[in-house]
Amino acid sequence: MKGRKRDFVTDARKMMSAHFGKFTKGRRKFIPMALLLALLILFGVGASVIMIMGLVGIYAIIVVFRMNSEWIRKEEKRMKK
Repeated sequence: MKGRKRDFVTDARKMMSAHFGKFTKGRRKFIPMALLLALLILFGVGASVIMIMGLVGIYAIIVVFRMNSEWIRKEEKRMKK
């Protein structure tokens, strides 16, 4: 049991090293990957924020337009008097 457990640990380590070997072989390869990931995350956050801002803006425009149209009607009524 002891030997098998140790084998499993070494296998896991080998697999991890094989998996991360691509990234850690050279810092040159690793940094662009990290930068790309960061940029992707930033773009995702930025896009969602822009979408939310756009929706809020559209809603605000609709509300303002409604208020404006009501105000215009009131003004027209006042002008008729």
